[in-house]
Amino acid sequence: MRYRFLALMFFSVLATTAKAQSGADETRVTKLESRAFSLSHQVELPASTSEVWAAITNDISGWWDHSFADTPARLFIKAQPGGAFYEYFDEAGQNGVVHARVIYAEEEKRLVLDGPLGFNGHAVTIITIWELQPGDTKDSAILTARLSVSGVYQDGWDMALKGVWAHFLSGRLKGYLEAGCRDGGPCAAFP
Repeated sequence: MRYRFLALMFFSVLATTAKAQSGADETRVTKLESRAFSLSHQVELPASTSEVWAAITNDISGWWDHSFADTPARLFIKAQPGGAFYEYFDEAGQNGVVHARVIYAEEEKRLVLDGPLGFNGHAVTIITIWELQPGDTKDSAILTARLSVSGVYQDGWDMALKGVWAHFLSGRLKGYLEAGCRDGGPCAAFP
């Protein structure tokens, strides 16, 4: 029975190939090179671990400024196993994108995301680990972002991601918290 199945599969492939060669239908196979790299970025933030956790989960639209939509209706991370980093294009959440899935969440300590983030539609997997620990003072926390990137990606993406994460964490999130903003959402004190 197993040999019969293999023979049927073989002849099916031959027939499909012959059809593709004789008609307008065409199937192409392109071999792609898979590569990998990692990066990390650490920043000390002027807020407690609970305040930083609140800013990096739920509504993050106050400091996260990269999105597919010009003005997304919602931009948030549901920080629980099975949750995700969502961008809704409309209030109903019927149109949008899942930037990454939450595969680990430990409140005020660690959040792990699995997804292509801004490279949606490419054969790229990015595991993003955010780890929080108390800083040197009671009103400070250290956030470390570690990324493991693998798949088919273009030259220069490693340096682009390095710059983007410095922008997000040392620029936007730190500036947001320095302005006295909390909870991640829009804040009048931070543009």
